[in-house]
Amino acid sequence: MLQVSEPFIRTWKKVYAEAGLVGLRVGYRGSESYLTESERAEVVVWIAAQATADLLRLQAHLAETYAVTYQSNQSSYDLLHAAGMSWKKVQASNPKKTTPTCQPSTWK
Repeated sequence: MLQVSEPFIRTWKKVYAEAGLVGLRVGYRGSESYLTESERAEVVVWIAAQATADLLRLQAHLAETYAVTYQSNQSSYDLLHAAGMSWKKVQASNPKKTTPTCQPSTWK
């Protein structure tokens, strides 16, 4: 039903027998953040003050100010999202869209 092996069940039965219910709790707490909560708040304020969201500028700011360099871009994306910005470039208008013109058949 659970699609787990018998050795897996035996292992957890042994943990329960030795430590009780507390032993079954997940011990993983994740990794510690490179930025403190106050530093993260400062970065979010800095991002919000920028005219446009620029991933490279954000990464340079983090490296220069906080000596933080992320291995993946996801953490930078998360910071941009927290500031209400997107890492995607946005154009003000569609460059392929033509401006409407008056057709002779509509003239009166």
